[in-house]
Amino acid sequence: MSRIKIRFVILLTLLFLAVTPHSVHGDPAKYDPEDGFHQYINWSNYARKEAESRYPEASAVNFLYVGCKAKPYTGKYYVYKFWMHSSEREFGVYVTLDVDHRNKKARVVKVEETDVFISSYGKWGKFASQATHKQFPEWNVKSYSPFGCTFMKENVAEQKFRLWLTNEDKNMIMQIIIHYNIDSEQVTGVKYKLIRSF
Repeated sequence: MSRIKIRFVILLTLLFLAVTPHSVHGDPAKYDPEDGFHQYINWSNYARKEAESRYPEASAVNFLYVGCKAKPYTGKYYVYKFWMHSSEREFGVYVTLDVDHRNKKARVVKVEETDVFISSYGKWGKFASQATHKQFPEWNVKSYSPFGCTFMKENVAEQKFRLWLTNEDKNMIMQIIIHYNIDSEQVTGVKYKLIRSF
């Protein structure tokens, strides 16, 4: 196995261990593969293999889970950005998968080489950060992570994010749930839930 692939496997293992949620008391939380957050891990290797097959001269050395978009009734679109390395250059590749959760199958919708953010998926993270700062103006949004997407009913879906907020020496982890119309992408509701403060 090449050194880059070994590094990639180690990186994925460390990433998985770093994002596994724990309760406030330190006891491991129950892993739920259907919780929306962990589902992206199931498909990351599939997406990586697709990126490497489209660019056989390069290897994926790092990846970012960009987020997901719910589809009515059947599944989700998952978007990954891989940082590819070859002997001549380094570049970014987005891979979009269409995953049908009824039959646990995925198909590649799009593979695109780019160095820019895909705005249709990135906009929900930006909205989550801005809406949280507006709701809690005395707090600074330090970072955020996508935490799943779900089709709710008819034309309504939700995006979930976890945000790390700071205020001087205080910190809190907040979950924001954004409900929106799938067709118009108009926000229909926003909920906040304090996960923990420290």
